[in-house]
Amino acid sequence: MEIKNILFLIISFISIISLYKPKKGLYILSFTLPFYGSLVFSGVKIIYVIGVFIVAGYAARASKTRDLSSRRKYIYVSLFMLVLSIYAYVAGKNGLQTFVGIMGSILILFIFLDLIKSKKSLEGFLVTFAASNVLVNLFILVIFLYGDINYIYDLQSTGLRLKGFTDNASIYAALQIFTISILLHFYSVRKQRLYCAAGIILCSITLLLSQSRSGIAAFVIAIIIISTISSIRHGSLLYSMSVLSAILVAGYGGALLISNMYNIDLQRIGQNNKVNVTAIGPSTVKSQRMYIYKRGLEAIAERPLGYGYNRRLSSSMNNVPAFYSSHNFILQHLAVYGILGGFIFLCIWFYPLAVACWRLLHASLPPFSLSHYLLISTVSFMIIGMFHSATNWICWWLMWASLWKNLDLDTPSSASVY
Repeated sequence: MEIKNILFLIISFISIISLYKPKKGLYILSFTLPFYGSLVFSGVKIIYVIGVFIVAGYAARASKTRDLSSRRKYIYVSLFMLVLSIYAYVAGKNGLQTFVGIMGSILILFIFLDLIKSKKSLEGFLVTFAASNVLVNLFILVIFLYGDINYIYDLQSTGLRLKGFTDNASIYAALQIFTISILLHFYSVRKQRLYCAAGIILCSITLLLSQSRSGIAAFVIAIIIISTISSIRHGSLLYSMSVLSAILVAGYGGALLISNMYNIDLQRIGQNNKVNVTAIGPSTVKSQRMYIYKRGLEAIAERPLGYGYNRRLSSSMNNVPAFYSSHNFILQHLAVYGILGGFIFLCIWFYPLAVACWRLLHASLPPFSLSHYLLISTVSFMIIGMFHSATNWICWWLMWASLWKNLDLDTPSSASVY
């Protein structure tokens, strides 16, 4: 039987599961996140097929219940997002693909928040994702030994950057941060410590091999910020810094070992600086980034009601099209959805982070709880978003939703802050 036919049978099987058991479909979706960029059948990403069947299965299931009390806040947030997305599509006029993708993410987000009703279910979702990503990274090591690394690397002017089976190295770096955060939690609660430690080291190595400077810096800064806030009440700063140092040392040591074995220069993060920031010149890189940010601010001023989903934010640098995004998710939201709509969207994104930080400060969030580690990964992605504008990655939506859902599960209904 041909591989294509086998793949078709697998897709059919998981689609049927997603249709009749949308909650199990979410677990399947979680498993596919680390390689959603390359798992394609007949030109369509399999993750989209799974998503369609999850939505269809949930719609059929939801029609049988009229209980809206437990999902009211999720409905409100989802409606806000849907309205803003429709507005951006109408304003942009030519962003159908983006609109469909965002609408799908919103629906999956709502279904996730509604169907995950217990800590056990949430941990199952996260463990599935983390295990899948670790397995993908192990497979990548096999490709290093016996395969063609062109499939898993981006070749750029600054050298080779590991991207795994995602669309680019920045997404891949974010996946490693999410996985490390999840595994750190389970390591701290003494669950399968050996496997967790091995997974943390492996993901640390692949994070460094991605050579995503924003990703690496974001992870370090996020741990420092969250640990500092936590130490005000719990005194865990020294421990957290020790763990961070161990992760970075193990990751960089492993990355150097692999790079030396396969003659790969880690040019973006300090090894054999030839064409990285130092060689190009910090002033040049800074001026380019500041130019893009300035253009983003100008775009907001030019159209305060927003450009919508289109590429009219494009400008040029030296007569070469430079960008169609602000490379900053805050500026991008304000430029796409308008000042008011973008502000509402940003408030939605930052709300769970604010709640988690508030609880850390008031000692109602334990320093090594699941929310604590999800907060680290979410803040990391927010920092990455300051240098990129891609908040439409489905992995980001679901990890952000995991933090929010876990905060809800930690909050007794009688003392709810929502």
